[in-house]
Amino acid sequence: MEDIKKLLDDIRRKEQAHIRRYGRVKPIISAQAKGFRFIAVGSELHYSEEWRTFPDFLRTYIWHVIGERWFNHQIKKPTEEQHPIMKWWILYHEFSKKQTPDDKGLIGAVPNSATKAFYQLAYDLYILRHHQALQEMILRRLLTMDGFQGARYELFATSTMIRAGFSIEFEDESDRSRKHVEFVAVHKDTGERIAIEAKSRHRPGVLGVPGRQQSPEEIKLRLGRLINAALEKDFTIPLVVFIDMNLPPEKVKGLLEGDDITHLVRTLDQVNKTDDGKDLFNLILYTNHPYHYGSGDEPYELDHVSVAITQTPKYVMNRSQLMQDIAFTAKQYGNIPNEFPEEWDGTIS
Repeated sequence: MEDIKKLLDDIRRKEQAHIRRYGRVKPIISAQAKGFRFIAVGSELHYSEEWRTFPDFLRTYIWHVIGERWFNHQIKKPTEEQHPIMKWWILYHEFSKKQTPDDKGLIGAVPNSATKAFYQLAYDLYILRHHQALQEMILRRLLTMDGFQGARYELFATSTMIRAGFSIEFEDESDRSRKHVEFVAVHKDTGERIAIEAKSRHRPGVLGVPGRQQSPEEIKLRLGRLINAALEKDFTIPLVVFIDMNLPPEKVKGLLEGDDITHLVRTLDQVNKTDDGKDLFNLILYTNHPYHYGSGDEPYELDHVSVAITQTPKYVMNRSQLMQDIAFTAKQYGNIPNEFPEEWDGTIS
């Protein structure tokens, strides 16, 4: 009985550590047999003799989702015409070739920006497919140059809500009679329904947007219009708005350390309210994932999340703690499992 209690305690400890590190996602379903590693993703089963770590699997899984035909078409294009995903893969490949494997043949290194961007996209695609929440429509947008940035950010918002313990209900986009939110998130424990909007700030010369890339000094926040566009959607339940600031890391540092922080606060002054002065949003998450601003082999820059929670919402959440939970989960973003479940001891580095 003592041994059984010890085993159960260890299982619970690992479960709690998994939630603290990766959120409330379904566990990786994996097994080894006859020299093969088998991994279940949703209703699909994948296997290979080469997957020694979970990132090994992600590296090949992303091309299973995207498709070999798209890859072969992109790889033949001149660099300046290639899709951001293709550019990330090429830069990641060049970076990995420079690393020295350990005595087990494994590479251990802090990723550069392109590597981080590539693997984070692969992990988001895995999470959505594993939870049966990856729409073909968003995948098609992701693979076009003009639709990529918005679709990529929607993937982030969706994976964040899944990791926060929500299931996803997509709107009927064929219904043109009203402006739909991105999706509705339903909390698995409480049944709380929350409308989700995700808006990404486009900037010239970045993520496939035409034009000359601006210097940090030239860049203006200009987020008020994005937020108001989210508030114009048709919803009658609490609203969480994800806003991608899309800033280079040095601009974010200035935002946090200098006078520019007032500009972030002032965006709320530009936000539309109800006639009686109430806010249409419950939570705004200002996020920044600056991987695409990095270059070379330098380690990737860290993400940033700022939170605005209103005290006077039009639609009140039954459990206000959920807003803190969502914000915490957004700050977990970037954590990708390295080991398979049976190899992880529950230690959080």
